[in-house]
Amino acid sequence: MMNKKDLIIFIEHLFINCANAIDAMATLTWVKANIAQELNPLMAMLIEYSPMLFMSVKLTLLPILSIFLWHYRDRKLVTVSCHILCLIYTMVLVIHLVIGNRVLSYLDALGH
Repeated sequence: MMNKKDLIIFIEHLFINCANAIDAMATLTWVKANIAQELNPLMAMLIEYSPMLFMSVKLTLLPILSIFLWHYRDRKLVTVSCHILCLIYTMVLVIHLVIGNRVLSYLDALGH
């Protein structure tokens, strides 16, 4: 059985990894539809070069980092980093929701 602190960190890791997957899919959709740009220059290059490589990198690096952070979860820096990543990914998801809402509003105005 996990203690309360480990459970919170586990849930944060789960959220971060799920949010990362949603971010990857939404980013690829918006970029390929010329609705938005990838702000990370390295990831933007990967999308241009190969969308599959972009998805592979995006869906591999964060889980590896997550495993590393889980291993050192008793350190204050790791706990704070997880909290910050949760905040960042929450903001990223809100941005995707705003973009999606604007796209739907535009399509609705066109009568689609």
